[in-house]
Amino acid sequence: MTEKPYEIYEITTKDYWYVGSASGNSTARKRFTKHIGGRGNAKKLWAAIQELGSEAFSLRVIESGLGDPIEAETRWYYKYLENDTRQTLNGKCPNGWDGHVPSEEDRERSRQRLLGNTYSLGLKRSVETRAKLSAAKTGSTRRVGPNESAIRSLRNLGNTYGKGKHPSPETLQKLSNWQKGKPKWSDEQRAAMSVARKGRFMHVNQMQYECADCDMVTNPGSMARHTKASGHTKR
Repeated sequence: MTEKPYEIYEITTKDYWYVGSASGNSTARKRFTKHIGGRGNAKKLWAAIQELGSEAFSLRVIESGLGDPIEAETRWYYKYLENDTRQTLNGKCPNGWDGHVPSEEDRERSRQRLLGNTYSLGLKRSVETRAKLSAAKTGSTRRVGPNESAIRSLRNLGNTYGKGKHPSPETLQKLSNWQKGKPKWSDEQRAAMSVARKGRFMHVNQMQYECADCDMVTNPGSMARHTKASGHTKR
């Protein structure tokens, strides 16, 4: 890590304290000016300034040096937290999370802002970018292998989440309309699929069953629901 000059400062009143850092071209005085003007990205400090007035706050540089400003700021933050009985105006530990959870209104505003966002629409990544993404995912433990998929399927045996639920006539009609006009697999296609699957581990959801009374071809779970709802039989 490249070392850089920094200043650690405190902003205090009779009942409150705040610890911050300034590095690079910034200084403690510049940061203080921003805080007083509400541009310091410190909500609790700004709220106190609005309540008490800027004249109630004083600035003092408590450390200056060359190195990591975040490490130094964190050290001073915990020193004040453990030894100063006044209330902190730091919204969070330096480089940490302040515990804020967005409300439903905040989430809705964020959703509305993103509606119609076409920033990545039609974006095509280069061969080099795809290679980097592939290399980054190599060795990832998030991918689920066939054996793990089978284990998860066994865990779901006995799941009664949808037990007793029956599709409405409207849903059955939609399913029927969806199946109508779908092309049937030819014998050549079925033979090619059979050859391709030989020697491969087949997950239960990859098995295909045919309905004897309509054109549906699907996995065992979906076929069971279909036959139960429609009264059809599988081949």
